[in-house]
Amino acid sequence: MVWRYILRRPVLGALCFLVLFTWLLQQPDTSVKQISLLQHRYPLLFERVHTNTRSGGAWYIPPTWTNETEQHPENIVDAAERVLRLAQTTERQIPHSSIPLIVHQTWKSTRVDTWPHVLQQSTEKWLRAVDEQMAYFLWDDDGIRQFIRRFEPEREKQFYALPSHVERSDVFRILVCKWIGRIRDGNHSATNAGC
Repeated sequence: MVWRYILRRPVLGALCFLVLFTWLLQQPDTSVKQISLLQHRYPLLFERVHTNTRSGGAWYIPPTWTNETEQHPENIVDAAERVLRLAQTTERQIPHSSIPLIVHQTWKSTRVDTWPHVLQQSTEKWLRAVDEQMAYFLWDDDGIRQFIRRFEPEREKQFYALPSHVERSDVFRILVCKWIGRIRDGNHSATNAGC
């Protein structure tokens, strides 16, 4: 009789586990539905950011800027350096200026399905606006780390000592404009305030 009570608890636990497992298998996969909806609502965002598997974020270089024989950059910093070189021609700059047609954005990750709706919506609008004429970069946390190590290694400790992620993002935006979005005037260069 004592054995009956001792065995009852594990048997009930196993039964509960089995019922829960069966219930989970019967539930529709909402993540697949969400991804499908995301792809339908925001096709450019889905194609250029969400499906990205590259290191450091996501980027888009207009096909008219490159030829298909060029090797694809390994990471976002290499891509940004390539785009900066490609943006030296006047047709890849804002008319009547030397501001390169490069848009930079930062976010925690390229997992667009985890983004707030307003960010998904605004980024899709930006991608439509830059389509075929401007380069686009979405720097995630790893990309920012790569950038700081390449361009500002002596300031890396200071950068990561900043108390909040927002402050690091603000400093990064200034630095990316300094290094990747410059205004050039003869031998002088200044930070692009519109970056």
